[in-house]
Amino acid sequence: MVFTEIAMNIPVSSLKKLQRLLNTIRINIKEFDDFLANTPHIYRSIKGHAFEVWFDRVMRERGVKVNSIGGDSVVDRVINGKTLQLKTPYLKATAAPKVFGYRMHKTHGAEVKPHCYYKKNEFADYLVGLHPTQGVIICPRKYLPTRGEVSKRLDYPEYLADPLPFEWNTKWLNRYDLLGIKVKNNPTLAVHSESEAKYFPKLIEKIGFTDYDIIHSIIDNKNFRIWFQLIVGTIRELHFSEFARLHKITLNPPKKLKGRGSNKVDYVLDNGSRIQVKGLTKGMCSNKFLGCETQCSHGRVPNRLYRRSDFDFIVIVIDPGIIPVEKAKKLKIISKDYNFVILPISKLPRHPRSKEWGNDYIKSSFLFRPEDVTYNNFELLA
Repeated sequence: MVFTEIAMNIPVSSLKKLQRLLNTIRINIKEFDDFLANTPHIYRSIKGHAFEVWFDRVMRERGVKVNSIGGDSVVDRVINGKTLQLKTPYLKATAAPKVFGYRMHKTHGAEVKPHCYYKKNEFADYLVGLHPTQGVIICPRKYLPTRGEVSKRLDYPEYLADPLPFEWNTKWLNRYDLLGIKVKNNPTLAVHSESEAKYFPKLIEKIGFTDYDIIHSIIDNKNFRIWFQLIVGTIRELHFSEFARLHKITLNPPKKLKGRGSNKVDYVLDNGSRIQVKGLTKGMCSNKFLGCETQCSHGRVPNRLYRRSDFDFIVIVIDPGIIPVEKAKKLKIISKDYNFVILPISKLPRHPRSKEWGNDYIKSSFLFRPEDVTYNNFELLA
């Protein structure tokens, strides 16, 4: 689908920007909707940002001025000098029609306790949370329960509870008066027909909101992590899956693997070979070399490193346009397409401290010259 019309009052400029982004990842809007609706870790993030777009929109429609705060601040929005942090409900903490709750993990910084939690005095003035069915809650910071108030058995009792629970019919429901504003017809998430969900019908069925909210949550430069860290990174696996399908290679999820294998392997072939898929790391690439990280995303060295026994093949995905057109011609590949470097793990260099750590670890990064590798060699996996 090419964006040529205005739908749901979406500006043409926004549609064109989304189209340009989709062109860079070689996917159309229908495929993109399918992809997002089937990728929970991405659509959960989009849901949070779509709520921010929705909140701004419904406030603007009611004549309320909202100041947006970008970056990794604890504050998302400011209204009448009052700072707000916006949250969407946490499914595992929600049991209609009795209780619902919000995850209160920080979205930046250290991921270990207690640094991943909020202290009450560092939180925004108000929590503005999407209610599952009845609008929003607006709760002052001083009334947010701490971990110790929720249960005496929890550690770090002075930090805000995570998940943060509320009764279904909480007294904080639609309390716009606390922000010094009057809001007529308290906004709630509308249920949209299939014809209204023109671009993202499957995603809207998963998370709600509208095409307008979803599109602007994706194209907003402040939400760069959605695009560059989540979508661009994960879409590589989709293209590799399509490459494998075209060559009649079956990729199985690593469900039967135990221990380290459960989180060190992306796919398992019918013959038992294990595959790890990686994308290039921009900071490691230059005119002469391409490079990628060959370690896990989290943890400390050496636990973060891969052992040579963790998988059998690494697939390095080369994004469109990374290799210049003229060089790509010499390599007999198409620059504007996704390309794949498939290597047995034996080709990855050993970490020099492996003996000290008592195992055969591979280095945390791998650099190679584009002309020194073979591309799209599916026969290795056949």
